[in-house]
Amino acid sequence: MGAFVRDLKERFGSVEQVYVWHALCGYWGGVRPKVPGMPEAKLVAPKLSKGLKMTMEDLAVDKIVNNGVGLVPPHFAHRLYEELHSHLESAGIDGVKVDVLHLLEMLSENTVVVLSWPKLITKHSLLQ
Repeated sequence: MGAFVRDLKERFGSVEQVYVWHALCGYWGGVRPKVPGMPEAKLVAPKLSKGLKMTMEDLAVDKIVNNGVGLVPPHFAHRLYEELHSHLESAGIDGVKVDVLHLLEMLSENTVVVLSWPKLITKHSLLQ
């Protein structure tokens, strides 16, 4: 990825910054539990609110609801972002767009997650 980003910036003078996308929890379904080298994670069953049921009809959301989301505990969330973002930064990535924010509403039963994740995300230096 680093070579690709370098080529983009060198070959195309108008490309000054390169951003990438990732989901709030790393990927749509979060972090897979019991993966060596990754923070501990557990599957949490999200629930669609009435509002999300009306607006979020797609296969990806169905998969999240049916299979759960692999969440790291809030006190380990910084490690997830530090590792992910330091890798991206070392490859020349200048920032990220965080998506799948509707998970905050889907996981609102767990108040700690809802209050802790946005604080960590907005605090992280690579996010612009």
